[in-house]
Amino acid sequence: MLKIVLDTNNFISSQINKKGPSAEIFSLWEKGVIQILTSNFQLAELKRVLSYFRIQKKYKLSKFTIEKIITLIRKQAEIVYPLETPKIIVTDIDDNQILAIAKEGNADYLISGDQHLLALKKYRQTKILPAAEFVELSK
Repeated sequence: MLKIVLDTNNFISSQINKKGPSAEIFSLWEKGVIQILTSNFQLAELKRVLSYFRIQKKYKLSKFTIEKIITLIRKQAEIVYPLETPKIIVTDIDDNQILAIAKEGNADYLISGDQHLLALKKYRQTKILPAAEFVELSK
């Protein structure tokens, strides 16, 4: 089974756009086709971003719905505990936390729309792709 890391923005996209490539990846995970790796740092970031007033209002996300999303991910994803965070991306240091998940979990793919991450193309053994490209590969 492929192990992947979804960048936080892709997690968010999967929840607010049910027809996009991120939602397709989330669906593959729910069907047990892939394993998603995450960390407590990323779950906290996801909860924080989903709780922004403008996001809640625009996508009609209640606090209950946000908690449900976080609980689902916490129960079904593989939580990794990175021992160290690389210092590769200096313009957005939180991106390094995503790389740490990939390293610690020996991820096959890191799915992101973030140009800082995509520019790397690969981090250690992990290939870095946009969601749409990963969906095409998985067909």
